[in-house]
Amino acid sequence: MKKSLLSLSALVLLISGVTFAQTTVLSITELLQGAEFGYTAEQNISVSEMTSSEISFTSPILKDIGGEYVLDYRVSYSPYPIEDLALADNEEILNTVKTKSFTPKSGEDVVEFSLEVEADQLSTGSTYYVTVTPLDMYEYPGYSSQQLCFNFEKGDYALGDACLSYDTVEEHAVATTTTGEHSAAGVDFTLANVSHTIDGNDVTFRWTALDGSDEVDIFVFDIKEEIWKRVATVEMKDEIYVYRMTWDAEHIFEFRPNSGGKEYRYTFNAMRSDPTTPAPEPVIPVTPETWPFETGLLVVILTILTYAGVKYYRRNTV
Repeated sequence: MKKSLLSLSALVLLISGVTFAQTTVLSITELLQGAEFGYTAEQNISVSEMTSSEISFTSPILKDIGGEYVLDYRVSYSPYPIEDLALADNEEILNTVKTKSFTPKSGEDVVEFSLEVEADQLSTGSTYYVTVTPLDMYEYPGYSSQQLCFNFEKGDYALGDACLSYDTVEEHAVATTTTGEHSAAGVDFTLANVSHTIDGNDVTFRWTALDGSDEVDIFVFDIKEEIWKRVATVEMKDEIYVYRMTWDAEHIFEFRPNSGGKEYRYTFNAMRSDPTTPAPEPVIPVTPETWPFETGLLVVILTILTYAGVKYYRRNTV
C-alpha cells in the first residue's frame, strides 16, 4: 500500500478527530494548493519567554479567507520534526504528535501559547518540534506556522529553517529510512552554509566546500510520487548546483556527502515564474543614406518628363 504523505496540519486534525467536509486526510500537496489563509513570512509565531520547565510563544490574530478572525489555533508538538513526520510510515511515530487548542483572549491583539513539562508531559532532556495551525469556522486548516524547536535541558530554542539542523540526524533516524543512513562519521554538511536564489524556474544552490568528501549527492522529495529522487551528483569543490523546478510550493532537498557523515536537509517554498527578462538593447537610430549623384539625376529627369507630359495633355484638351 502506498505510503501516506501527511503534513502536520493533516496530522493535527486526524489525531484530534476532526472530520472534513471532503476528506479526513489531506496530503501536503493538497494543503499547499488549497489553503487560502494562514501564516505568512510577515505574520508568524515568536517566542516570548522560556524557563527551565515552560516555553511561551505568541501569534498575531489571523483572518480566514472570509475576513473573519480565526478563533481556533491548534498547537502540535512531537519529538520529531515535521519533515520526518511527513515521510513516516510508522504508526508509533505518528502517534507521538500531541495537540492543544488555543483561543485568543478578549481584548488581546495576539494569541498566547505555552507548553509546560508537567502539564504537557514533556521530558526536559528531549527536543520538541512545534507548529501552530489555524482553523476557520468550518474547521478547515490554513497554512501552518514556521516550526519552533526547543530543549529545556539545553535552555534554548530555534525557529524556521534553523530547526532542520537543531539536533543530530541520528536522533530522528527511526522516522524515515532516508534520514540517518548516511550519518556515519565523516563530513557534516550542516556546516556547508547552504543557500539558494531563484530566477524564474531555476533554483541556484551554493555552499562552502568541506574537506573529507569529493562529491555531494543531491536529492529532492517528489511530493506527487512521494519518493526521494536523486537529481544530481556534483563535485564538492564546485560549490554550486542549478535545479529546474517542476512544481510550486514546498520543496525538500537533501545534500549527502559521498564519504558518509551527516546529510543536510534544506526546505523552502517557491512558485514558478518566467525567468527575468533581460533589458532590451538600446536602439541606435540609423542615419538615412545620402543619394548618390546618379539616383538624384534620375529623379530630376522623371520629374521634368512628368511636368512636360501634364502640360502637353492640357494644351491638347483645350
